[in-house]
Amino acid sequence: MISDPVYWLALLALFLVTLATPLRLRIQVAGIASFIFLFYLIGSVNNTGADEFNFSTLFNENYRVIYYLLLWTLLYYFAPKISDALNVTFFSVQIVLNSSVLLFLAYNKYVPVLVGYFAGQFVSSDLIVPLGISYFSFKLIHYSIESGRGKFKPHTFSQFFTYIFLFPIYTAGPIERFDHFQNHWDSPSRSDDLIEGGTRIVYGLIKKFFISAYLLIPLLAGNTAESMIIRIDDIEIYKVWGFLLVSYLIIYMDFSAYSDIAIGSSRILGFRIMENFNWPIFSTNISMLWKRWHMTLSGWCQAYVYMPTIGLTRNPYLAIVSTFLAVGLWHGGAYSWIAWGLYQGLGVLIYVKWSQTKLKRKWKIPKNLPLTVIACLITNIWMAGSFAFTVTITDGSISDVFNAVRLLARCVGL
Repeated sequence: MISDPVYWLALLALFLVTLATPLRLRIQVAGIASFIFLFYLIGSVNNTGADEFNFSTLFNENYRVIYYLLLWTLLYYFAPKISDALNVTFFSVQIVLNSSVLLFLAYNKYVPVLVGYFAGQFVSSDLIVPLGISYFSFKLIHYSIESGRGKFKPHTFSQFFTYIFLFPIYTAGPIERFDHFQNHWDSPSRSDDLIEGGTRIVYGLIKKFFISAYLLIPLLAGNTAESMIIRIDDIEIYKVWGFLLVSYLIIYMDFSAYSDIAIGSSRILGFRIMENFNWPIFSTNISMLWKRWHMTLSGWCQAYVYMPTIGLTRNPYLAIVSTFLAVGLWHGGAYSWIAWGLYQGLGVLIYVKWSQTKLKRKWKIPKNLPLTVIACLITNIWMAGSFAFTVTITDGSISDVFNAVRLLARCVGL
């Protein structure tokens, strides 16, 4: 989205409008503008050009995701009144709403991929449901659960509507929490917003177009996962590791750049959004890395997958595996994403077991710079290995996983 000039024009226009808008009306203006921009974005993804656009296209099935989201936004906000009107418990309404959202997510994001696979065709779920429908779904579920717990201050429908549809964050996150949004939407200092938001956008642009595009991508020297697999038996081990490490850094730079730009764009409009990355590449263990990598997703999964699983099973190992399986499925329904999630879970399990063993046997490992550097390198090497499962994705079949395993096997000389 950040490569589309329309995004920047829309951001500039909305900034100027909010600049002249009273604070009490800013959230309504931002919400309505974000909702309108969603039509353009979906139209551009589905190749509905401006010259082809007319009122009748608004009822095209390409826009059905918008109407479902609008319907659920209304239903989630008015859920307490619905439960009173139907004389049923609020919990029952929550179950129905959350199940409906998850089924819609599964039907559009995962089922087409599986059907396409069995039919011998590759179907990108991004073409079925663009814009990261997972972000919307997870925010709605979060709102429902925490609303039932009474965690939110009284709020208007406009606040909730803008929380759901704020356009800088609905394609690549972060997965904002509503309580955080409530406490940080009414920034009174527009000069601070512009300076801090603009600076953050510049950071993101440097990461994306200088560090990633100009410095890192050339290091791949034209190598792709496919070209590596073709000559896997002849290629040197260090080249495979180099390919995975550079691919990992590119993914990190790109993703953190998108988060920087989303956070900066939101700040320009007067909204302070949650952080999503905290220099995970400097982590000294995989557990710490996941507290710094895509923090809003890992926080969501900890709250709504890990803790409930612990409560039900009292089994921390099962909770860890379930959590990272959810993280993998959040990205996509391909076998590779499932394998990627299980790989991450295995890394955390190994670290937890190591920590328990160290504590039980009273091993004292000194903390010094050389050991810290070694721990950081090991952590990042493990993380880089996980992206063997993502760079090899082609048709979503199990053969992609086999190719990823071949890359990893070559990394250890097999």
